[in-house]
Amino acid sequence: MIKVKIDGKIIYQVKEDYIRLAVDMVEGAADDVYDTAILISTDGDFVPVIQAVNKKGKGVENVGFEKQFSYHLKQECDKFIRLNKEFLERCFD
Repeated sequence: MIKVKIDGKIIYQVKEDYIRLAVDMVEGAADDVYDTAILISTDGDFVPVIQAVNKKGKGVENVGFEKQFSYHLKQECDKFIRLNKEFLERCFD
């Protein structure tokens, strides 16, 4: 985390979160910690990570909002779970 000042207010921002997530996914695949990773992001920057995880024989399922997903990310994952208002409402019944 880093401390920054924005509009006169001091806030803390998380840095390197995508990199840490990518490292965790690859290390977990290499250490045989999981069979399938669940990636809750629609950022196409994760495509090389998914490819590395797949090379270790692991699967990746992707969760995200369909209007904001990366086409290439969706193609690399084994499954895409679309979040929308109806899906989220069912989660809280």
